Amino acid sequence: MPKSKRNRPVTLSKTKKKPGLERKGKVVTDIKDAVEHYANAYVFTYDNMRNQKLKDLREQLKSSSRIFLAGKKVMQIALGRSPADEAKTGLHKLSKFLQGDTGLFFTNLPRDDVERLFREFEEHDFARTGSIATETVELKEGPLEQFTHEMEPFLRKQGLPVRLNKGAVELVADHIVCEEGKPISPEAAQTLRLLGMQMATFRLYLVCRWSSDDFETYKEGLAQLRAGWHIYAANMLHLLSNGVGGGAGVAEQGRQCLADALRHARRPSGLPGPRPLLRRCRPPQLGAHLRIHGALRHGRHHALWAHNMAFGRRLLPFVGRPAPALAQDYMLTQALLPSTLHLRSYGEVETAAVAPLYPSASMVFFQWAFAGVTVGLVAGAVLGRMSVKAWMAFVPLWTTLSYTHLGRRLLFHWGVMDYSGGYVVHLAAGVSGYTAAYWVGPRRKEEAGGGNLVVMVAGAGILWMGWTGFNGGDPFSANTDSSVAVLNTHICALTSILAWICCDVAVRGRPSVVGAVQGMITGLVCITPAAGLVQGWAALLMGVASETLPCYTMNAAMSLKVDDTLGILHTHAVSGVLGGVLTGVFATCSFRGLIYGVRAGGVQVLKQVAAALFVAAWNVVATSIILVVVRAFVPLRMTEEELLAGDIAIHGEQAYTNFSSGTNCSLSHETIEVGNS
Repeated sequence: MPKSKRNRPVTLSKTKKKPGLERKGKVVTDIKDAVEHYANAYVFTYDNMRNQKLKDLREQLKSSSRIFLAGKKVMQIALGRSPADEAKTGLHKLSKFLQGDTGLFFTNLPRDDVERLFREFEEHDFARTGSIATETVELKEGPLEQFTHEMEPFLRKQGLPVRLNKGAVELVADHIVCEEGKPISPEAAQTLRLLGMQMATFRLYLVCRWSSDDFETYKEGLAQLRAGWHIYAANMLHLLSNGVGGGAGVAEQGRQCLADALRHARRPSGLPGPRPLLRRCRPPQLGAHLRIHGALRHGRHHALWAHNMAFGRRLLPFVGRPAPALAQDYMLTQALLPSTLHLRSYGEVETAAVAPLYPSASMVFFQWAFAGVTVGLVAGAVLGRMSVKAWMAFVPLWTTLSYTHLGRRLLFHWGVMDYSGGYVVHLAAGVSGYTAAYWVGPRRKEEAGGGNLVVMVAGAGILWMGWTGFNGGDPFSANTDSSVAVLNTHICALTSILAWICCDVAVRGRPSVVGAVQGMITGLVCITPAAGLVQGWAALLMGVASETLPCYTMNAAMSLKVDDTLGILHTHAVSGVLGGVLTGVFATCSFRGLIYGVRAGGVQVLKQVAAALFVAAWNVVATSIILVVVRAFVPLRMTEEELLAGDIAIHGEQAYTNFSSGTNCSLSHETIEVGNS
């Protein structure tokens, strides 16, 4: 059967192929003609090339000279690479210098005139991305009168921490646009252009000269040619670390996303960690549901309104304006924490704002993980008896009234040192969880027992891995603080494990796997507020301390009537306070701990203690009020019948069942019997 003509492809546009070989051949011919017509040939290099300026120079010298900028290999072929194929005697010597940013200059002008021309030629222009800054440009905090209010969003995209104050653009903190001797970023190049600062100078340097009877090189040109390679390498490193646009660094963005992934690895199972496996919490699916629901729903609320309440523009002393953090204009701008400046009584900035080199979307996702982990920890204290409906009502209220009001803004401005959430995550969750356990009441006595210790160890490994992102991602930058934080995290955790094992051997006569896992958790929590602020030897001491005090409080609390299912108060609240106070003692950063300065360090320790008391008091009051209000509408605790029946009564399915047999059952006498069995 013949082919249909309808299937014939029809080209709607025709383009001519680029005459690559013909064009290269013409360049070779033109260079050989120039060798015949001009007495001198020079190799030159350049800095901060500007095409229009070079075009003007060509036009100025076209009567006596000719300039070639082409492929290096093409120009080498035209001149000759060796004595055997050179166009004229000695021309192959020029070919050796045609490397990097170089060109050919043919002329009949006297040598002195050429040297003076190249020495005096310079054209100033605005710097481009990758250029080396010739001076440090720093903008001081205060109004930027040269910019109108319409430019405020654009300035934020360029990384400037600005805001509108009565219609005027105001810089909320000192900002360094560029530093002398370092490559200029795309955002800095735009800012310098707006400021009218020309940092680039287009210059030409002679590298070598050839004539029929002479050949010489120029030291200045050779030095510039060698320096060009170093500049090229520096620019490549700069582009790899800061990207070429979008306001975010490639390396910073990749590092932050990795930290986010490690942290979110803790969330799928609810994420108080491996400790649900230390206790047999009936019903088991209810415990998993509370943790998953709390972590995921709290994360959603964080993105919808709580992120801006914690980090956005100021509304009240403790809280920012609630607003969604999902709009494209917000997510693509450079992150800025916090957006509201706080000044001392005499006008000095208490703590400057933080502006990491990645967009706000990465920061929202990073803080989202904090939010999910925190509410998951609260769930760990009320496992096995809290009503699902009451929990669903509790989570958004606690997100709004407690978690976002934890003094993030206030503590930050006070200069309280909490590197990665020892107070606002662990202390807050521990106190809130213990308070919730008091209001909900204890578990049934027959439910208290052991769990699956083998799977617990696997969960401990996942938790430990996630903590690397927990502390390693908090400097908001790939710097030395991040490296120190990761190392100190592992040092403290290992030390705490060994200390807990030694304590078990001394007291019980044998080591305990449960004790080792508890030691790991208390060590990780204790180092969290200090991870990047202390030295390695201090992390060792904190590891020993993180075993001693939580172990004592855990044993001393046995006589109390509050049933904290997973011991959140001891492993998180006590360890978090201990780590925060010891941070004030051992810190080596600009704040200086007690041992590095008695006067300033003593004030810092008092700040750490006051902050711990503030966070604890706030969470006790806020959590109690929320649960009292929820209790007026929904019972906080499941009925005894539901607790007796277990997961079948609550979810219509069992934790361990054959799905082919069906799981949907209604609450009845038979259901209770199944639950008992």
